Amino acid sequence: MGKDDPPGYAEATCVEVPMEGLNPLIGLAALQINQEKEMLEAALNMVSIDYEGANKYKVRDPAGRPIYFIAEESGCCARQCCDPYHTMALHMTDMSGENVLTMKRPWTCNCAFCCLSCEFGNMCGCTHMEVFMGGKHDTDDEHKIGEVRMPCCGGGCTPVLNLQNKKGETKAVVKGPCCCVSDLCGANFEVQTPEGKSIGDVKKLGVQSVSDAVVEATTDADNFMISFPKDVNVEYKALMLSSLLLLDYMFFESEGAFQFEPWNCVCVFRCCMCYCCGCISPCSCNCPAKDAEDDKDKGAPIACDQPYHTKAAAPPVVVAEPVAI
Repeated sequence: MGKDDPPGYAEATCVEVPMEGLNPLIGLAALQINQEKEMLEAALNMVSIDYEGANKYKVRDPAGRPIYFIAEESGCCARQCCDPYHTMALHMTDMSGENVLTMKRPWTCNCAFCCLSCEFGNMCGCTHMEVFMGGKHDTDDEHKIGEVRMPCCGGGCTPVLNLQNKKGETKAVVKGPCCCVSDLCGANFEVQTPEGKSIGDVKKLGVQSVSDAVVEATTDADNFMISFPKDVNVEYKALMLSSLLLLDYMFFESEGAFQFEPWNCVCVFRCCMCYCCGCISPCSCNCPAKDAEDDKDKGAPIACDQPYHTKAAAPPVVVAEPVAI
C-alpha cells in the first residue's frame, strides 16, 4: 500500500494521545460515528406522524473508545416544518466536556416554498456547512477552519461535496454513488483530491444483523465509518467529519425505511433515494397495493376493455308491483 493510499478500517492505527481538543484525531486513520436512537421519534414515525428530534452522535476511534459527542442545536418548529434542511448548529465536545468544534448550516430558503426551495438551494450551490474551532461564541473568521459546500447542480447524477479551506480553495472532494443512494444496503462516498486521487471514504453502514434491520426500519438512527490518511492535519479530518454529518442530513434523515399508514391500512417501504442535479427523491413501494374498488370509489379510471372515458351501462332495475288479489 502506498503512503497516500487510504487504509482499511481494520488497519487503522490507534495511538495514545491526550483526549482533549482535536488531539484524539492525531494519528488516527478512521473513525466510527453512531447516531443515537430517539424512541419517541421512532414511535411516532412508525405510524406516519412526522416528528423530528435534535440529533445526537457519538464519535469513536477504531477500537470503539468514545472520543467525542456531537449534539444538534436547532429550533423545534424549524425541525418539524423544514427538516432536514433547517437552520442548525452542531456542537462537538471532547470527553472532558470542552466544546472543540462548531458546525453551522444556514437555511437559505423561504419557508412558504420549503419543498421546492430546498432542492433549488442544492442546485444553486447554496447547501453548505461552515466549520469553526471552539464553541458557539467562536464562529468568526479567526476560528474558521473551512466549509463543506455542494457545487452548482449538485454534481449531476453523482452527489458531490467540496471541502474548502477558509480561503475558499477546494482541498478535497466527496463523491457519492450514481443516481441511487441506499439506506438499508448502505452507501459509499469516496473522498478524492481535486485531481481525482482517492484518499479516503465515507461509508453509511448497511444492515448487518436482525437488530440492525429493526433499527433501520423504524428509526433514522444511522451508523457511519470514515477513513482518511493518518498523517493529514486534524483540521482537514474535522472537515471530512463535517461532510459525513452533512451527508446524513441530506440523504438519511427521513423517517425509518418502514412506515404504517393506519388510515389507509398500507405499509410503506422506502427502498432508496434517487438523486439528480441536487434533487433528492425517495423511491418507495406500498404493501398491500391499493384495491381497484378503492380507486373506483375515489374516482380513478376503471380498468376494463372499454376506452377509459366510457363506462358500461348499469343493468336496468326492475321493481315488482304488488298485485291485488
